[in-house]
Amino acid sequence: MKQIVILGARIETSDDIADAVLELACALAERGRMEIVEFPCLYDSGPSMASVLLGKPYQIATVRIPGSTPGNLDGSAHLLEELRRRTAELASV
Repeated sequence: MKQIVILGARIETSDDIADAVLELACALAERGRMEIVEFPCLYDSGPSMASVLLGKPYQIATVRIPGSTPGNLDGSAHLLEELRRRTAELASV
């Protein structure tokens, strides 16, 4: 599991989702765009959904949680495909 760190907030999610959100944030920033992105996360050790505004001028980072496994969250497979599709769309513009 990883944490996405944005504006001082830490959001725990799967490795794949964290990496895909970071890649999308980079693609958006390179094009001077912003988007709201929703993805599955853990909140108080239970499943939840996070919504974040990504793009320029926001700085974002991912941090591996020590001792954790990559893990999967419900609904993450479909969302992972969507995040990757949106990143690829931006790359082709």
